[in-house]
Amino acid sequence: DEDPREMNHLFCAFAEGLGYSPPSIYISTSLLARVASLMVAVSRLTGGLFTPMLTPPEAYKAGTHMVFTTADARAIGWTPIVSYEDGIKITLEYDHRTNSHRSPS
Repeated sequence: DEDPREMNHLFCAFAEGLGYSPPSIYISTSLLARVASLMVAVSRLTGGLFTPMLTPPEAYKAGTHMVFTTADARAIGWTPIVSYEDGIKITLEYDHRTNSHRSPS
């Protein structure tokens, strides 16, 4: 787990491990933010009958290139207990044990 990893890689690994296809289309951040704004507006107009699944700040976060790195944690002496790949496997096994009633659609 020495190398930085893109957050998208982490998301795709979990999606595939849970039996879902990773995202295969690209939506621009500005379009996603507009859709999120529409969702918020509809929620407000309906008196909060539903909670928007996405808000504009979340849309901009999703469209931002982010890299996960452990460099700062390592600088103060932290070391990983398991590898990146094993961590994903352990997390997915835990999810399947606790949510065995779910199945991907």
